[in-house]
Amino acid sequence: MKHTKDKWIFKNVFGRLLITAGENGFVIATVTNQSITHFIKNEEEAIANAKLMTASPKMLKALKEISEGKGRYNEDRLIHASNTIEDMVIIANKAIKEATP
Repeated sequence: MKHTKDKWIFKNVFGRLLITAGENGFVIATVTNQSITHFIKNEEEAIANAKLMTASPKMLKALKEISEGKGRYNEDRLIHASNTIEDMVIIANKAIKEATP
């Protein structure tokens, strides 16, 4: 399964929250407080997009931890950096696995 490859853009259009793709603004999904509606004709692509959307909170967590340099602490900076990289790779790979089949 492959998700929509164009750049995704979040828009608020007349109170409707839209996720669009590409320069032409092709609507991938609308988001309300009650539902998400997909506008992809290919069911496989819609499922891949949905998995990517649901994995995004974990991906954001991984990115935040990477940016904050979190990881198994060690007084030696090189060991701490290595531990951080290893820990973040594990977190990122888990998030990627959830987002892809």
